[in-house]
Amino acid sequence: MVLDIDLKPRMHVYAPGVEGYIPIEWKLTDSPAFKAHGATYPASTKLHLKAIKETAPVYKRRFRLMQDVTIGPEAQVKPVLATDGTLVVEGAFRYQACDDRVCYLPQTIPLKWVLKYEALDRERVPAEMQRKSVNR
Repeated sequence: MVLDIDLKPRMHVYAPGVEGYIPIEWKLTDSPAFKAHGATYPASTKLHLKAIKETAPVYKRRFRLMQDVTIGPEAQVKPVLATDGTLVVEGAFRYQACDDRVCYLPQTIPLKWVLKYEALDRERVPAEMQRKSVNR
């Protein structure tokens, strides 16, 4: 899964691990159909906050977050598929954006990915087809 974040000029969000501020957080909703692995965050930059004489890790401009997901066995996936055969992965992205003067109220954005699920093809090639391909 990928999140591309594009902040307005002069805006920033706080990186995970920051103390005293609200960091960004990306979580996927638990499901028996898949296992979500921890999100990968890029290296942050240090922002010196002159008014309060502090330095904090932040993200500015454009950055990308990634999170691997391992799809489970068919027996666990099939019961949660939508009627059209898709697997829905949901989650949320929480952040507090700030600019040079103001930190805005924290926000949580619901996220949703719709994946086309196709079961493994477990059917064997008929014996006569196997012989034909070997004899070519």
